[in-house]
Amino acid sequence: MKKSDVLYAKIENVADSEAVIRFVTNSLYVIAALSIGMVLLAGLVLSGRYSTPMMTTVVGAILEGIGIVVLAFFVRRFRSRISAILLLALSSAELLLTVVGQISGSGRISILKILFVFLSIRAIQATFKYHKLTAGVATDELSGS
Repeated sequence: MKKSDVLYAKIENVADSEAVIRFVTNSLYVIAALSIGMVLLAGLVLSGRYSTPMMTTVVGAILEGIGIVVLAFFVRRFRSRISAILLLALSSAELLLTVVGQISGSGRISILKILFVFLSIRAIQATFKYHKLTAGVATDELSGS
């Protein structure tokens, strides 16, 4: 699989699923770093004007970034399907809250949030395909064939 095909090509073998998992987790690390960086930068700019709701938002965004990193680590290291599903739940909730905020006039839809949902879906596809492809190999090895 070529690097340009990682986002949309069909996953046909274990190497393809590993390539997709590597790409997705690296991208999620970047999204988490950007998310935390933007919050910290905004915190520095507004350093004298913190209020309780603002601090709650800052702490929530930092915890969210840490959550993304931890879940992406489990997807990459252990090919965890549960972590991939939790990433999708987190990204979907974040996008939904952003859309509700946009409708009420207080939020902006970020391309990072849409990308986060797409990458989470791709992580689910890759991890499930990885386990499907490696299940046959493990069964053959146990039976001695």
